[in-house]
Amino acid sequence: DSEKKAQFTREVDDKKLDSKLYTINEEFKPGLPVVAFRFSKEVRDKYPELPQELLSTLLRKRGYIIPNYHLPPSENDKEILRVVVRNSLSLNLLERLIQDITGATELLIKAADSIADYVSTSGEHTDVENRERIHKLLAAIASGGVAEVKEEKHKKDNHQGSKNKKSYRGTC
Repeated sequence: DSEKKAQFTREVDDKKLDSKLYTINEEFKPGLPVVAFRFSKEVRDKYPELPQELLSTLLRKRGYIIPNYHLPPSENDKEILRVVVRNSLSLNLLERLIQDITGATELLIKAADSIADYVSTSGEHTDVENRERIHKLLAAIASGGVAEVKEEKHKKDNHQGSKNKKSYRGTC
């Protein structure tokens, strides 16, 4: 079964994954159950307002837990997404995962393009301001509005100070 998965992975690398969307590690060592990937340089350069954490959020909504990690500062602010692939994972589920990752990535790119078109027609703003607006809108979309709610709660909590907060730390 592991040979079938290795063959499937080679086929995916050769045919199905768009190399414009992902960076594929050429130093892959068979046998490791962890697969790490990130947006390709082309995508990162074209869409700097599109952090990978949004992809992780969209995939979580589909039932996957694919965390996004920021590497140490010595790695030039690189981010990676990590998937643990168990030996018991069926080929059908693996194929569906790849399709969902690709679909979510394409959705984010289309959303970023649409929002960029809107932002560019809505007045004079700097590129940095436009990127921040696009990022904020994409985060709200990916989180289903949860990001905005958390941000508002954080602002409200900061205005009230810490003396009004209840702490249940250590409570059984």
